[in-house]
Amino acid sequence: MSRLADLETGAWHERVMRWLFGTSTTTHVLLVAGLLNPTVRLRYSAVRNLLHDMGRAEVHETLLEHLGAASFTPSQVIHHIKALSSAMIDAAPVIPASFPFSSDLTDAGHAAALRGSADLVTAGQHREAVFWIAVTFARCRTVFIADGNQHAHAAEFDALLADLGLSGPGALKARSQQVLDYMPELDQLTDELIAAG
Repeated sequence: MSRLADLETGAWHERVMRWLFGTSTTTHVLLVAGLLNPTVRLRYSAVRNLLHDMGRAEVHETLLEHLGAASFTPSQVIHHIKALSSAMIDAAPVIPASFPFSSDLTDAGHAAALRGSADLVTAGQHREAVFWIAVTFARCRTVFIADGNQHAHAAEFDALLADLGLSGPGALKARSQQVLDYMPELDQLTDELIAAG
C-alpha cells in the first residue's frame, strides 16, 4: 500500500499508475489468502469469482468502487478500448529501448490488452476490464512523454480518468485515503479466507 502514500511527486500519469497498482493490491491480498494466482491483468475478474463463490459479491462491488469502475457501462468500456487501441498503435514505433514494460505495448501486448478486454466485455465483466485498460493507457502516456510528445492521446487518457472519477491530484489523494481506510475490513476478510483454507 506504500504506492498509495506516495502520490505527491512525479508526472500525473506516473502518479495515476502508482494509484492504480496500489488500489488494486486489495485484489491480490484476497487472491493470495484464497490460495489463488494473484494475476496481473485479470486480477479484478479473478477476485470477482472468488468473492462470488464465497457469497460476498458486495465486497467485489466495493473493490470496483475504489477503482472507480463500479458504474461503468459496456459501451463506456468499448469506447475506451477503441481509444487505447489508437494510442497503442501510435506508441509502438516510439517505445524507448529501455522501457521496462515494452512487451505490454507490442503486438502481443496489444492483443492481450485489447482482445482480452473485449473478451471480458463479452463475458459481462466489462468493469473488470477497466484496470488493465487504464494501466496500459498510462504506459502509452509514458512512452509519448519520453518521445517528447506531451499531448499525444492526452485528451483520451484524461477522459478515461474522468470516468474513473479522477479529476486531479485532490481526487487521487481522496481516493487513496478511501482505500487505506478500508484496510481493517480487508484484513478481516483476509482472515476469513485463510481460516476457510
